[in-house]
Amino acid sequence: MVETMSPESKKLKTVPKRSVVLHPYTRQWKQRYKDICAHIRGVLLDIDFDIRHIGSTSVDGMVAKPIIDIVIGVNDDKALSVCSQILTNNSYSMLKGLLTVMPNRRVFWAGTPEYHSAHLHVVIKGSPDWYDLIQFKALLERDDNSKRRYIERKVYLAEKYPNDINAYIDGKMEIYFDLLKIARELQSA
Repeated sequence: MVETMSPESKKLKTVPKRSVVLHPYTRQWKQRYKDICAHIRGVLLDIDFDIRHIGSTSVDGMVAKPIIDIVIGVNDDKALSVCSQILTNNSYSMLKGLLTVMPNRRVFWAGTPEYHSAHLHVVIKGSPDWYDLIQFKALLERDDNSKRRYIERKVYLAEKYPNDINAYIDGKMEIYFDLLKIARELQSA
């Protein structure tokens, strides 16, 4: 599978400055996903799409920033464009700066600039971006060692960069790509 970002060249300096506070896993995150999902289904009435809860809030036992990550898989570029416009018209804000590092993904946030309650990753279903997001979650769910490594790295980075979300995200890239490589290998085995 094609790597959609490289850890060496893709520094995500496009996220507004926010603090980094990790929370222990709570089942409330699954309910928040269901609530957001119901809203998205209500606004994307004319689009065929698949929607999944991804990211740390979707994995039992994971520590996370309390931001619900969701992937929305659409059928083609036209649907990607239409979906992006509809989300923008319904109070979701696009992180346009991420287009330079993730050109095949549209990332939106809900909430305020200081507090994001959700991140929506809109991609073409079946694309490398789609599979990477799904496979990464699956690895964390089934491999305790990978999950432990990811938790340890996140906690370390949150303590080191409590007021610099960009440094925290950049610091996660190395372990993210290490674990994603494992996830891809397991998927292809």
